Amino acid sequence: MDTTKPEEIKTVTEEKIEETKASVRPEYAGDKGDYPVVFTRNTPIEKKPVATFSYGERVRIAGLYQHYESMIDHIVQVAGWARTTRMGGKDFAFIELTDGSCGQTL
Repeated sequence: MDTTKPEEIKTVTEEKIEETKASVRPEYAGDKGDYPVVFTRNTPIEKKPVATFSYGERVRIAGLYQHYESMIDHIVQVAGWARTTRMGGKDFAFIELTDGSCGQTL
């Protein structure tokens, strides 16, 4: 049977908490807080080259977004998987299509 008194348990727990606080960030008189870090990127991130066409005559979605002017008024075949689907009524549905070539969907 445990003969420890509740007051002893509380004192030991408080001491361990104080030790943990001291080890995480020691306090000293000249402490001004955390140093403000400002992240700036000087060089732009270059886009990876993506092939416009996939297997057969299928157009990749990334290629479609990059070269859409030349594909206006043409029939374009794409392939991929449905990320989300919503029924817009009994006659039509909205399908968000992706093929993994970029983060955007069609």
